[in-house]
Amino acid sequence: MAVRNLPQATVEILLGLVLAAVALVPLVFTIAAASDFMVNGPDWFHSLGIVAAPVFVWCAQTSWRLITGRPNKYGGLLSPGVIGVAGLGLALVGLIGLIRGGWTALPRAWLLVLSGSGTVRLAWNRVRRGTADEAPVGHEAQQSMHDAHNFDVHAR
Repeated sequence: MAVRNLPQATVEILLGLVLAAVALVPLVFTIAAASDFMVNGPDWFHSLGIVAAPVFVWCAQTSWRLITGRPNKYGGLLSPGVIGVAGLGLALVGLIGLIRGGWTALPRAWLLVLSGSGTVRLAWNRVRRGTADEAPVGHEAQQSMHDAHNFDVHAR
């Protein structure tokens, strides 16, 4: 593992601690929705608990990665699946806004759909690139161009 510089590590550790504190909120909702005293509670509260559980897991994993300085196997804090789902959600919100808002919502809807498609493209590129340990796509082409240039220079 590479050594992080002190200012960057300090910011990442502080962000990790803040995110760990934020993770307590969905954890409380999950525990409250799953506990016995809320069995007769409203249905929306149980749904909130079901949604809060993966939010807690994501917050806990991301805060751990920030504090320890270890990225996931794709080299970032978020997996391509999470990025892709977020992009699809952005595009879906844009389309729903266009349907419900009509032509007046077109600029915002267009922005959301374009942002969503760009986010999905980012996730797709991360999947194609593979893990952080593998060479990025196009590395062979860059190496062959470098070799060709060196051959031309030395041939003169």
